[in-house]
Amino acid sequence: MKILFKKIYQTRKVFAILLAFIVFLIFIWHFFGRYLYKTKASVDKVKVSMGSTEISIAQNKTFLVGVNLATEETAKKISAATFFLKYDSDDKDLIDIDPSAQTNSLSVDGYFDEVLIQNLGRQDHTKIAQVTYLKKQSDDNLKNSVVIFFPFKAKQKQGETVVSIIESKSQVVGPIQDYMFTIEATNTLLSKIIVQNASFCETNSQCGTNASCQNNTCVCNSSYNCDGNWDNGCESNQACIRRPPPSQPPGSVSLNLKLKFQGVMKEPSNADQRTMKVRIKVAGDNLSSPVAVDADFTLTNNRNSQTDALIWEGTVNLPAQVTPGQNYSILIKGPKHIQKKICDKDPSETTGGSYRCQAGHAITFSSGQNNLDFSKIYLLAGDLPVNGAQDGVVDSLDTSYIRNNLGKTDPTVVAIADLNLDGKVDTQDWSMVLYALSVKTDEE
Repeated sequence: MKILFKKIYQTRKVFAILLAFIVFLIFIWHFFGRYLYKTKASVDKVKVSMGSTEISIAQNKTFLVGVNLATEETAKKISAATFFLKYDSDDKDLIDIDPSAQTNSLSVDGYFDEVLIQNLGRQDHTKIAQVTYLKKQSDDNLKNSVVIFFPFKAKQKQGETVVSIIESKSQVVGPIQDYMFTIEATNTLLSKIIVQNASFCETNSQCGTNASCQNNTCVCNSSYNCDGNWDNGCESNQACIRRPPPSQPPGSVSLNLKLKFQGVMKEPSNADQRTMKVRIKVAGDNLSSPVAVDADFTLTNNRNSQTDALIWEGTVNLPAQVTPGQNYSILIKGPKHIQKKICDKDPSETTGGSYRCQAGHAITFSSGQNNLDFSKIYLLAGDLPVNGAQDGVVDSLDTSYIRNNLGKTDPTVVAIADLNLDGKVDTQDWSMVLYALSVKTDEE
């Protein structure tokens, strides 16, 4: 009898263990099936649609292609997405993806914390790019509906092209690792891009000073179109002054310049930093567009006062289009600086960076050497070559780069963000770029 009860007890024990194991397997299967690994047939869907099927843009302008994302179930949230794009097929060259675009401008309300933009070159005569969006905040801040933007820049050519999403390679991801939605297109996933001539407009504000938008074309106001070219004439802040052709032959004008760049209070220990490549532009009534010359400037031990920055000197030989006896303005841009427009031979200012060209002021060059002292005004720093080139604006791209590299002495970082040339990126550079935000953009 005891042996029988013992066998029954052992049988029940084995059965209980087996039952617990089966329940465990069912739980695991349910969890994985519901939360982690779903088949294509059962996975949740996200609806994707283009915000606009046709976009018109002027040459050399940046623009955004909008895309709407919305999960089929409101309880399902979006934490990341990556889209492969194709554009400029048949070897066209009208637009390019814009890696310099600011992250907070690439989703409504800055939903995504990080955006990675990659130009993948051409494949089968078509340009390819990949744009990845990441939301790093907690799941509580996730949404089921998001509007994102693909950043592009139109080039100099006019024409039509198409930006389209490669649906088979693109992905939208939920908050759980390896959880991917199926993309369901609610319209054709492409936008037609029409690159218009530079005078194309939709509002008056796009035409600049002294012009208005008429029938989608910028038209200069009366007496402001100096040379018949909208790009130049309408940007002037004063009416055109017509002058007779110069009596002297063109050319033979050179400038001996003294410049003062913000923050350079002592000679840098690195000898390579004692020479600076500066771009000099000259604009005038007899020029259809400004002419530009790059020149090397050398740091001197001279300064206007003991509390003032050191002075740089350089000589610029101007091209033949610049002639003696004409009125000009000079635009100066350092390698990490905002462009400054100068129209006085001996300009001065009460506070750093406050000098501005006044209407009716201009510089008249003489044949041969012209000595111009611009060392009484500051050339403000802040437009950093973060992506290998300056963009003409001091904005979050510049401030973020300095903030993220504070304390660094890496030569690559120093070459971009060391504004006072002390061999490191520090709080002095940070304060200088913040000061430049009061000016923000290149003067033209």
